[in-house]
Amino acid sequence: MVSIYQVESKVQDSSHETKLIFLIRDTHIEELSDAEGDESDASSNASFSTASDAGDPSTSFPSLDAQIRTTIAELDGAVLPKLNWSSPQDATWISADNTMKCTSASDVYILLKSSDFVNHDLDHPFDDCVKKEGIPFDYELVLRKWFEIVPSMEFRCFARSRTLLGISQRDSNHYDFLANIEMQLTELIESFFEQNLKETFPDPDFVFDVYVTQSLERVWLIDINAFSPSTDTLLFTWPEILDMPHGDGDEEAEEIHFRLVQKGDNVGTFNAPAYSAHRVPKDVVDASSGADIAEFAEKWRKLVAESAVGV
Repeated sequence: MVSIYQVESKVQDSSHETKLIFLIRDTHIEELSDAEGDESDASSNASFSTASDAGDPSTSFPSLDAQIRTTIAELDGAVLPKLNWSSPQDATWISADNTMKCTSASDVYILLKSSDFVNHDLDHPFDDCVKKEGIPFDYELVLRKWFEIVPSMEFRCFARSRTLLGISQRDSNHYDFLANIEMQLTELIESFFEQNLKETFPDPDFVFDVYVTQSLERVWLIDINAFSPSTDTLLFTWPEILDMPHGDGDEEAEEIHFRLVQKGDNVGTFNAPAYSAHRVPKDVVDASSGADIAEFAEKWRKLVAESAVGV
């Protein structure tokens, strides 16, 4: 059971927090980074403090800023942020320790602002829906207590028609010991699903992430994701998942497919770091697609020249 704290603005306008999140997104990163300051330094120079306060963008959303700071303190000084759907896992490159661990309000702001995933939620939240407009909702900022996990014991699970279809290892490295406990892991996760999610989650189709303790005594729910192409299927493919038998009336639906990274198939060993494409401007990624270094350099030179002419 993961502790989840939802930060809500204490104002009458229910859409106020949504406006504040867009305001955070539109604030310059350097301003958010400089805004934190050292709250514990009571002897700060008065003129410096005045200048810092004058340029602090958080003065535009003091209530939300105060709640974020309070919640971080309540959760032992470290949190992991997310919006309604996505966490800024693609923005860890900008953090000092390459994780989503936030120990200050400015850490939260910078991760949210630097994330393509979060910006997609803000600008295109219903792209995969049949109804794309007129859906009433407000954005919510969720701060979850940070805790260290063993990457090898985190799994993504796929449920359809309230039937658990498949379980995929989340980490992209091979671990010998996982094959020896595959049956135990399957039984633990299936039992967790049956007791906690099968009949309680509103949608019959969903994807959820779990963490199994090394002692194999407990399963923790990490997150729940949409059953849609926007969710990474990891070691499966969407056609595979959609072709799996499902539903109470299907006798073949009882089999749960369990996928582990096999020895010699390490997905992450020789490839670029996860989400590395999100570390550079989209123009650079587009220009480099399918090109070797020489071709990319030439394309980029032309793009820079064209943009200069446009100026």
